[in-house]
Amino acid sequence: MSEENNEMLAPASSLEMINLMDFTSKPERSTQSTIDEDIITLDHSYGYDCKKMYNLVLIDATTLVFASGNLIHFFNIETKAITMRRSVCGGGIGCIARNPAYKQYLTVAENGKNPTIFIYKFPQMEIISTLTRGTKQQYSIVDYTADGELLASQGGAPDYMLTIWDWKRNEIKLRAKSFSNDVANLLFSPYIPEQLTTCGLGHIKFWKMSKTFTGLKLQGLIGRFGKTEICDIYGMCPMPDEKVLSGCEWGNVLVWENGLVKVEVCRKNRRPCHTGPITQIFMCNHEEVMTVGSDGFIRIWYWETVELADPSEEDRVVEIEPSHEFRIGNESYSAELLKIVPSHDVMDSSIWYAQDGNGGIWWCDLSTHKRPLFPRQLFRCHAGEIVAIDTSSVMHYVCTLGADGRIYIYNYHEQRMLFYHQFPCAGRDLLWLPVTIDPTASLMIIGFIDGVIRMISFDDKKLEIQLVQAVKCHCEPITKISINPNGSIFVSAAEDSTIFVHQIARTEPFLKLVPIGFIDIASPVTCINWDPERRATGVFGCKLGEFIEVDLPELPQMYERTTYYLAHVPVKRFKFKSIKSTIKRNEKMKAIEARREERRKLKLKELKRMKKESPEVYINIDEFLADSDDEEVLDSIYVPDPPNKILWIKYTRDGTFWLSLDGYDAGYIYECCKESGELLSYTAVPQAEDAPMCSYVYLNNYCIYGMGDGRIRINQVKENWRDLSNYWMLSMHDNFFGKIPTVKLSYDRKFLFSIGNDGNLFSYHWNLPVVFIASKEPSRIPILTEIVQDILDPNYLSLEQQKEKENEEQQQQFSANKKDQVLATIAKLREEFEEILKKNSQLPDSQKLTPADLHLDDRITDDLQQKLDIQMEIVRRQKEFDYEKARLAGKKLMEHFIDPIIYPIEVIGIQNNLSVFSFRIKKLGKEFLQLKEELKIKKEEAAKQHRLFEDQTEESFSERLPETMDASLHTFETESNIPVVEPFLIGLSATDLETKLESKMRRLLNKYRERKAAERRRKKEWEIVNNERPNPDADHPNDIKMIEEAKQTIGDYKLKSDPNYEAADDARETVVKKLEEIIKTREDAFNIRNEYNEKVFALREKKKELIHYVQKKLRKLDEIHLELSEEQRIKPNFNVKFDFDREFPERNFNLRKYLDPDAYENELIEISSSRSDTLTPYQIAEKNLIELQRSVLQSKPSVEIQTQFSYKISSKVDPVLLKMLQSGEETRTEWEIELTNLRIRRRLFEQNKIIDKINARIVAFDNEIAQLSEQRYDVEVKAKFKEIFLLTLNQELMILKDFEPFEDVMMNDVDMKATEVKQLSFRLSNINTEIDIKKRMIEEMQDLVRKIEMKFKMNCGDSKFSVFLKRIFHRSLNDIEQTCEDEDDGKSEKSNNSTEPSNHSKGVVKMKFLDESHCPKGCDRKLYELAFQLRRDRYEHERAINTKQKELESILMEHEILTQKRDRSEADYQKYKNKLSALRHQKQKQLNNVDTIVMLKMDQMQYFKNYEEFVNIDKTLLFNNHNVTRLYSRVGKLALETIEAKRSHRINVIHLAKIKTDIKLMEKQIVDLKDKVNQAMLKKFGRVIDLNEIEETILRRFAFEMQIEIRANADDIKKQYANKINELKKLKIEKQKEVTMILQSATEKLNILTVLEEERNFLHKLIKSQAKKKELSLSTSILQQQQQQKETESDLDKLKEISNHQREQIEMLQREIRALSLKTKSFVDARQEFESLDYNIRQLHTGISNEFRPFEDSICSNADESMMSSTRATTPDEAFTEIHKMVRKFLSENLKIAEKYDIDNITANIAKYLSTTVINFRSSSDAATEEILFDVIRIFKSFLPISGEILKPESIATFIAQIIGSFSEAHSDENHLEILREIINNTIESANQTAISSNSYLQHIITEIFKMIIITLRIPDDINENECMSEIVERLARLNGIGISVRHVVIGEVVEDILDFAVENLEEGIDADLLRRIITGIIGKLS
Repeated sequence: MSEENNEMLAPASSLEMINLMDFTSKPERSTQSTIDEDIITLDHSYGYDCKKMYNLVLIDATTLVFASGNLIHFFNIETKAITMRRSVCGGGIGCIARNPAYKQYLTVAENGKNPTIFIYKFPQMEIISTLTRGTKQQYSIVDYTADGELLASQGGAPDYMLTIWDWKRNEIKLRAKSFSNDVANLLFSPYIPEQLTTCGLGHIKFWKMSKTFTGLKLQGLIGRFGKTEICDIYGMCPMPDEKVLSGCEWGNVLVWENGLVKVEVCRKNRRPCHTGPITQIFMCNHEEVMTVGSDGFIRIWYWETVELADPSEEDRVVEIEPSHEFRIGNESYSAELLKIVPSHDVMDSSIWYAQDGNGGIWWCDLSTHKRPLFPRQLFRCHAGEIVAIDTSSVMHYVCTLGADGRIYIYNYHEQRMLFYHQFPCAGRDLLWLPVTIDPTASLMIIGFIDGVIRMISFDDKKLEIQLVQAVKCHCEPITKISINPNGSIFVSAAEDSTIFVHQIARTEPFLKLVPIGFIDIASPVTCINWDPERRATGVFGCKLGEFIEVDLPELPQMYERTTYYLAHVPVKRFKFKSIKSTIKRNEKMKAIEARREERRKLKLKELKRMKKESPEVYINIDEFLADSDDEEVLDSIYVPDPPNKILWIKYTRDGTFWLSLDGYDAGYIYECCKESGELLSYTAVPQAEDAPMCSYVYLNNYCIYGMGDGRIRINQVKENWRDLSNYWMLSMHDNFFGKIPTVKLSYDRKFLFSIGNDGNLFSYHWNLPVVFIASKEPSRIPILTEIVQDILDPNYLSLEQQKEKENEEQQQQFSANKKDQVLATIAKLREEFEEILKKNSQLPDSQKLTPADLHLDDRITDDLQQKLDIQMEIVRRQKEFDYEKARLAGKKLMEHFIDPIIYPIEVIGIQNNLSVFSFRIKKLGKEFLQLKEELKIKKEEAAKQHRLFEDQTEESFSERLPETMDASLHTFETESNIPVVEPFLIGLSATDLETKLESKMRRLLNKYRERKAAERRRKKEWEIVNNERPNPDADHPNDIKMIEEAKQTIGDYKLKSDPNYEAADDARETVVKKLEEIIKTREDAFNIRNEYNEKVFALREKKKELIHYVQKKLRKLDEIHLELSEEQRIKPNFNVKFDFDREFPERNFNLRKYLDPDAYENELIEISSSRSDTLTPYQIAEKNLIELQRSVLQSKPSVEIQTQFSYKISSKVDPVLLKMLQSGEETRTEWEIELTNLRIRRRLFEQNKIIDKINARIVAFDNEIAQLSEQRYDVEVKAKFKEIFLLTLNQELMILKDFEPFEDVMMNDVDMKATEVKQLSFRLSNINTEIDIKKRMIEEMQDLVRKIEMKFKMNCGDSKFSVFLKRIFHRSLNDIEQTCEDEDDGKSEKSNNSTEPSNHSKGVVKMKFLDESHCPKGCDRKLYELAFQLRRDRYEHERAINTKQKELESILMEHEILTQKRDRSEADYQKYKNKLSALRHQKQKQLNNVDTIVMLKMDQMQYFKNYEEFVNIDKTLLFNNHNVTRLYSRVGKLALETIEAKRSHRINVIHLAKIKTDIKLMEKQIVDLKDKVNQAMLKKFGRVIDLNEIEETILRRFAFEMQIEIRANADDIKKQYANKINELKKLKIEKQKEVTMILQSATEKLNILTVLEEERNFLHKLIKSQAKKKELSLSTSILQQQQQQKETESDLDKLKEISNHQREQIEMLQREIRALSLKTKSFVDARQEFESLDYNIRQLHTGISNEFRPFEDSICSNADESMMSSTRATTPDEAFTEIHKMVRKFLSENLKIAEKYDIDNITANIAKYLSTTVINFRSSSDAATEEILFDVIRIFKSFLPISGEILKPESIATFIAQIIGSFSEAHSDENHLEILREIINNTIESANQTAISSNSYLQHIITEIFKMIIITLRIPDDINENECMSEIVERLARLNGIGISVRHVVIGEVVEDILDFAVENLEEGIDADLLRRIITGIIGKLS
């Protein structure tokens, strides 16, 4: 960073550069400490907390920074020197980081209570900024944005707070709780500064700083693993596209997008990217990703491969291999890489520095463009905790042992490492023998986790070690080793709860450990100490709180020949019992008692003051001094389970044990009795209540302790050695994980060493003088002549196990000898038994012994068999799991490998040596069928979606039909169902028409309706005909269909490579179609091979049948051979056999044949012997094969079928005949010889025929095999071509998948635009139709106007008043309207007579000025009226024409707008269509690039150059021959169709001419019929009339008369119902009055019942009290009554006074409680407010209703009970009595007839009400006071009887004012301070305990306290500001234990909540400034 940036930063940070080089944490000392502050000083640090994640920072080119314990270490890369700086606060260092922009700024986040983040400027280490309040205890990680302006810090337990800092201003910008578990890493995105990511244990979270309407917010999204296993995440990397890469526990890379795992990246064959967690991920060159693994490897991946991958949704895994790989480590081990940092600020740097979790820092060369150099280790240290340390007794050497199994030897004088060595397992404890025991001072004894004790010798000259002895004395890890002070014995303890003792034998050349024996203890040993007064007596502390004292032997014992167990060693066993809980309980009880005593003293002082002020007041001292506070609940006694381990134990100078324990019992040192182990005393460790004291060492009069929280503690030992108050403490190791197990002194006692579980080793200078005791010079280190073998086998036997093995071998040898003796005896007895058997066989039968006699005993056999069965059952059970596992594994293998395959078989020929193979093909399994079903569903969905789109389009078209076309579109059936009601019949029901209509009129009505219905039906028929009339502008649908069919079959084949190629929609290639084609092709390929396989299997069945046939014929041949001589027999020369391994290979896949051969054979036997009808098809086939195999092959797979079968078949020839045939000719007659010859010839013929038939069948079978073998090649070629075609289809499918999403989107756009164009076109078409309709209607109306004019001319043209009538008729509509508006003008304007003739006679001109309002004389009245009627008709039609023209104009305007919209939509449609076409061309181009294979024959090729060469076929068109043939045939069909079309056209022309002639004839007939009708009407009626109008006139008149009659009848009915309703209303009123009277009576009775019930209860109490008194008096003797009567009466009086006084106090307290809950005001204030009231009498007169009566509430018995509970509070007793007297006096004076009523009850009720009302009386204004007073007077009068209304409101108001004015002020002396205290206590106790841990708890408590004060007291009248603040602060200060945070209180919100609450409770006079002042004072005092 430049100096300019430094100068710019100073004013931004608003901090001065403070030189705080000396500002570091200092030692902590007790207040009276006499220990020098510099008693020790840090000398050097040798360790490194390398297990802490991301604990390495490169601050400049030569300096690395890391944190260890409470020190910041600066490591110089060139010199390897280390410098240190202490932490500021002494709580440890959480993490470190460097600002990426301000590169000299080092950020150190410390730990501790409310830790601080310090930003230093390197190398000056000046503090630039301090950031506080970011977390509560510790920081785990910090990170900067790429520009370095913002800092993010992640807190650890308990709050896990994520904080975003503006570090220049020392401000918190945002904060939120990150997670509920440890967060390991935090990273800002270098590309998007507003985004950051956190990860850790089992989570990853994505954060975004977003601006909302309330400000900047930090929003987090937790990552969801989905199908991926939840794991811990350490390394991560934000990507530029907002994705995030992260590692996982198993070493793969997870790609996160939108909070979900998008892809998991691994290596090929699902190998992990790393064999351990990934700790860092970097983005390099925007193309490569570098991953750092804890397995020691750094790998670089080409990330573009992952970005382009598209794995399936079921398995989101991408497999790639790294492009580069680097291993960090040496030959012996690989580094555990936790962090690497580049040597430069760019990721392209090839030199990196790595933090090794296995101990050290590495220099790494990660070059990818050249051969990288080998990594080298810059710094070495222990990996993890250091478990043991010891120093040399003669040299400045210190040796450490780590849990990593290494020892490091340092020269602390020179501050350098001398030597290190790696052992095969982890170490546990270390001893460096002193020169007093080992003369060479080089021997070290080390205990390991494998139970082995190793003794090594270190040669500081050669810097090497040699193994002196290795002995395994334990089976479990070693826990502690030690040597007694005089060096005679060595003791080791282990986790097997044993202590092993060795003798230290002084042999040559080195000492030797000689085993003595071991003892058992209750739990593993954790510490060892020796009795200073006895040589071999030691005390051992254990893990579970036990400690034992043992006198150990120093020499081997005589009884150790068979075991090392020391059975005779006395052991004292003790058990520590936890008492820490009891100690804390007792301390708490003492504190409680002290507080009580203090309160008692205060009360005594108060009591003295009260007695002094009021001596006459009686005070119960015991009750007054009683503690009013609730007793505090004490915690129960807690005893940890399991008990805590003992950290160390030692002997004291007083002969006792001192113990230090871990866990809950830490913080105290316990002293126990040496004899009994009982606890004698305990000593609290100041400032270490829960920190265990893990180790100690004495130096002079100081004791140095290593603490569990990483601190060094030094106590000065006083005369009272139990006193630990004089102490000195310094934090060195990590305060959370830096437990100090051991502290050691150097041999000269000038140096102190401490080791910690954080992996640190610190050396200190002891700055006080010490007495140096010189030691003798060590002797020369000898060299071993023989190499000692180390124990490397973890299963190596321990010493005791070796003893046990020796004993077991001896026992086995003894058993073997015994067994040999028994066997020899048995052999001797067997020889004797055999001799007996031999002699027995030589005896006669009568004297021989039977086998039963020789059988010894059946029980022996049964016992042996039983033992065998038991052993077999055991073996079966043991192997049952393995058997089932193997069976299931075999089944799965069969299902995976064998069942899906149609396994190939081979059928072998018999004579031609040919064979045919079936194909090995995979079955179309469930996946294929499932794919077909899915494809079917997809096709249905696509078709459904297409149909849905078309339906929506049609629906949209139908919705836009014009309303004007409804008449033409409605069908006849729809309207025919609608009942038609004539206008003149409206108002008449069907019943009226049926009952009141005459038969003649009913017939007339029906006739009228039938005629109307016929007219409507005819009209609809015409509409249907007109609608079905074809459109002359459109083509016929059949023609359109034929044209479409012709287009499809015309043979217009366009090349797909043509740039203008456009596929039809139904021919468009889609993914679904391609999938269907792929499935069909795959199925065809399978069927091709499967059909051939079925033929092969059928051929095998034929061979099986052939073998059966041959067997049958051979048996027949054997019978024939029996009758033939040897020379005549013909032996078959064919070989029919089955090779079962080749022809029936499926039998070899029966696993039972191999798993259980015996069971398999038994099953075969059972199957072969069973009936076929009881077997399954598989078993039947198996049986046939078994029989075939047995009969044909004699249980051998390849045995020929020969004549040997004849010997196995019984002959069917008669034995006599057979004997005769075989006899010689000399014994037979000629006839017999002739018959014999004839039979032999027949047999010879049969023999030849059998052989010929067999040969023919064999030849036919061989021919079938030859044919099928030839077919196999064709099948294979077809199948291969199908597979090749399948590859082509798959390639096309991939292309279609890439294009289809885009194409679907574009198609949707095109469809939407096409729909829009269609809709607009449809609307335009409808509008055009509507325009035509409007124009037609206008023309029709104009025709009607012309017809009216013609009618006028015909009727009025010949009249002499024609001009006058024309003027009437032709007067315009505007003139008529103007005349009507202006009738006073006397004459109208000149008419528009454009239609009048141009020449008029003089007589006619005068008629123009005749008056139109009167018919002129001489003018026909009918013509005059007709002119007006026709003019009215013309006006109506003209108005209609004007209306239609206006509608036509609006429609034309809409047509123009829609035309413009359609043009725009068509343009958009064409644009989208062009885009879609371009995309399809691009898709087709890629599809055309897919190569396919076509096999052509020579005769398919055309266009030769010559007979030998072909033309270049690159641009040759490959066309289907079938299509060519079809096209040629189509030419002929089209020619025939053309001829047929011309012939049909001629026929249609002739038919059209005939139709036109018929139409003209029909039109003429219609005119003639109309004339006939008109003539008939003229004859009958005199003129042309409308029959419907005549019938309507008649029916209308009749209907009118009927309605008049119906109305007359309805009026009478209404009058009757009205009278009935009036009667019912009167009855209802009477019943309501009766109910009211009953309710009033019941209410009065209920009141009386209430009073009587109260009196009854009172009398019952009196009776009970009198009975008690009577019993008491009877129990006392009469004599005592007389003597003590006076005393009793006086006592009773006193008791009554006390009782009355207590009752009054109780009542007063109850009234105060009620008053406090009702916001009570004092009577003085109420009176003062009431005196200012100016009562308006007229308002009272007008406001009180005269109809008001008491007791109108039917629920409550009186007005007092009907009031709210808040108005019935009780007042003090004196006030009530006074008010009662005043009320009684007022009622007696004003109620004249008071004696008639219960005046006492009325007085009591009024007094009770007024006493409460006066107390609660409040007013804010005169108007409000008047309203309240009006309500009081109204309620006052409600208590009075009816006659009480004579009381005037003025007198009542005056009386109430008198009561308020005379009320006593004594009630205002309430103790408001006590009330305030109770309010505070009750509020805190009733607060929600779940809110205690929240930040709003204090704000909630303060708000609730003031709400209760508003309810109970008055502000500011009843409380004092200072007193209120003091009481609240004093009570809240006791809540520090729950962590009150004052900074979370928002005073404005508190005040606003309190004021809102006051308004809700009608307390509007609260002063907001006063509230703010009080709350601000409270917050100030609390902070």
